[in-house]
Amino acid sequence: MSLVEILRDNGYILKSEGSDNYRLIGHSGLIVKHDCWYSHSLGLGGTKKDLLNMLGLHRFIGESSSKDPSLMTTSKKRASIKEPLRTLSDKGLQYLLSRGIQKQLIISLGHRGLIREDQHGYISFIGCDTNGVVRCISKRAINSWYRLQRWESSGSDKRWSFSFPIHAQGETVILSEGPIDALSIACLEHLKHGKGYEQTCKIATCGAPISHVLSRIRAVKPQKVYLAFDNDDTGRAMTARSLEILNALRIPASSVIPGIGKDPNDWLVNRST
Repeated sequence: MSLVEILRDNGYILKSEGSDNYRLIGHSGLIVKHDCWYSHSLGLGGTKKDLLNMLGLHRFIGESSSKDPSLMTTSKKRASIKEPLRTLSDKGLQYLLSRGIQKQLIISLGHRGLIREDQHGYISFIGCDTNGVVRCISKRAINSWYRLQRWESSGSDKRWSFSFPIHAQGETVILSEGPIDALSIACLEHLKHGKGYEQTCKIATCGAPISHVLSRIRAVKPQKVYLAFDNDDTGRAMTARSLEILNALRIPASSVIPGIGKDPNDWLVNRST
C-alpha cells in the first residue's frame, strides 16, 4: 500500500501538485512523492517508515498489501466509540475533589460531555476529533483495590486522547501523561492567575508517544510547548524523546518539573493543603 493511500485512509488530506507530488495539508511545506517525503520548511525528509513513525501510524510499517487484516480495521478505528456512559455520580465527583480538582472545572467539563462515568463506576475522560466524534475514552478507577486502575476503551485512538480546550488556537500547549494531570494543570493555572481553566491547551498523551499528537500540536500553532510528564524514570525518558522530536521539527519546547511531588496532581494536592 502506498504512502499516499495510507495517509488518505487515515484521514489526512493530500493535494496533488503534479509529477506524483502531493502536499500534506496541515503540515507546512511537507511533500510526499511515492514512498518518500520532504519538508521544505523544516529542511527534513526521509522514507515512508520515517513519516509513518512521526505521525504515529506504526501499524502500517512494512505492510505490502491492502488485504492485510490490520488495514481492514482502519475505517472501524475511525468510527465513534459506542459505549454506555452516564453523568458523573456523586462518588465520582467526590473522588476528583479529593484529588484537588476544583468543582467548577469538573462541572464545566461534565456539561460539555468530556467527563463521564461508565456502567461499572469508572470515570471516563472523553477525547474527540475535530468533528466532535468520540475517538478515545480513557478510564480511571476510583477505588485503589480495583484490578485495573487506568486504561483506554477498546477501539480508542490515542491520537485523539483527552484534551481541553478542544481544538484550540492558542500560544501554549502543555502535555501531560494522564487526564487528571491535565485537570491539575488547569487548576494550578487558575490558582496562580485567576483567569479560568483554559489559559493553555492541555493534552493528555495517555502513555502514547508524542508522534501521536504532533498533528494536534501543529493545529494549535503554538509559540511554546511544555512537557509536564511525571518526575520518574519513565517520565524523564518520555521528556527526553519528546524534546528531541520537537526540536528536530523546530517547535519551541521545554520541560516543567513538578514543584512538589512526582506529577502535576501531587503538586496541586500539596499546594492546596
